[in-house]
Amino acid sequence: MKKTKQIFVTTLLIIFIASCASQTRGVLHFDAKYKEVFYASVKAISETNYAVVSADVATGFIVAKLGGIAGSDAVVTMSVTVKKRALGTDVEVAIIPIPGAIQFSGRGTEEQFDDFKILLRRKFSSIKGAN
Repeated sequence: MKKTKQIFVTTLLIIFIASCASQTRGVLHFDAKYKEVFYASVKAISETNYAVVSADVATGFIVAKLGGIAGSDAVVTMSVTVKKRALGTDVEVAIIPIPGAIQFSGRGTEEQFDDFKILLRRKFSSIKGAN
């Protein structure tokens, strides 16, 4: 009985910690053409090991998922919206862990956002914004 209680408490603790994972949001600005930024964003997302689920150049909306261990269901969603502005193009990013999911990659959403920014910076040197 004691072992069962210990397993139960441990499981609750893991679920609590996993559900407290933080979201990361940010906006980046590029002095570049809309389509260039859109396709570079799709490539950067793929290079951060996310699977692009949908990408619509007309709306600028990209959705990607990062899986758990052994190909299990996605545990983190990244949504990116590319928007044409009067001067340049904005990239709005939201990285959101799925509540209760456990990610074993060892990298939090802030580090994943930083990886995404670094990959875009390699393509465009005119980045103006972060968060």
